Amino acid sequence: MGINSDAVDYLLERVEATKELGNDKVNDDYRELIISGKVQSGQRIAIALLILAIVLLLTNLLEQEGLSPITYILPVGMAAVSIVVLIIYNKFYKIQIQKDGFYCRTNPFDGKYYKYSDITHCKLTVERKKFGTARKRGGRETHYFYYLIFTDVTNKTRKIFYSKALFEREMNVLVSRIEQAQGEQ
Repeated sequence: MGINSDAVDYLLERVEATKELGNDKVNDDYRELIISGKVQSGQRIAIALLILAIVLLLTNLLEQEGLSPITYILPVGMAAVSIVVLIIYNKFYKIQIQKDGFYCRTNPFDGKYYKYSDITHCKLTVERKKFGTARKRGGRETHYFYYLIFTDVTNKTRKIFYSKALFEREMNVLVSRIEQAQGEQ
């Protein structure tokens, strides 16, 4: 299929899950939800590979002109590192929201299961960052980054990035389940 096949599969799974419950009502009290890095990662990896190919083509041209390799090592390295980061995100980013707790893994080494009752504080936050200069004709661009920040009983705070456009509902369900468990204590 295409580079968006993972995103299409995810959308179809959500539509089918909604139909199974009937009357377009989703019972979020007991249903397991999964936030995966596989959604839309194929497209991102393809774009990063395209950028790497362009950088390699340009470095070949620069090398033929007699420029030193030090001038193009940094762009090639940055393109290669971005591909590695995207592949790690695709393979390892996973939040599995279950009835009594959730499993959270954002890289190969930090996977952990948390019970809702073990979370002492949580909130969804947004960070706004401006890029560019005011002197440019287009001005500065504002980018928004969405995070779930929570603290567990060991007083360790985690900050987890998520895509609001794709997973806002799942994150709201996760926060409501944590708040419900805090209210029962």
